[in-house]
Amino acid sequence: MRPRSFGPIRGKVPWGLVGLIGLVTLIEWSLVRQADDFTALENLNWRLSGRAARREATRSQILCFGTSMMQMGIIPKVIEERTGLRAFNLAVCAGPPQADEVLLRRTLNAGARPSAILVDYHPHC
Repeated sequence: MRPRSFGPIRGKVPWGLVGLIGLVTLIEWSLVRQADDFTALENLNWRLSGRAARREATRSQILCFGTSMMQMGIIPKVIEERTGLRAFNLAVCAGPPQADEVLLRRTLNAGARPSAILVDYHPHC
């Protein structure tokens, strides 16, 4: 009997492996496109506030930061009607002061020049 050679196999494509890699890539791509559907609401809230700090909040003269108390209790439209200045609420759920600082820096770096900043903190902060 002649011993078997385990050298490189040339000319054969592992189509099962190629198909598996393609299938996994397709599934991962579709999940990434729907990431917001699988994200907890608190995390989604933080992400959307981060985006808004760079985009929409830059045109506002009054910026609101803080916790969910500020988020649910201050309505920018009411502030705009009473003061005549544009307002934007960047408060986040369970937002510590450090998160407000990051959001304020993002907004300022994006070109915002607010006239006033409203801030709300929990007593333990």
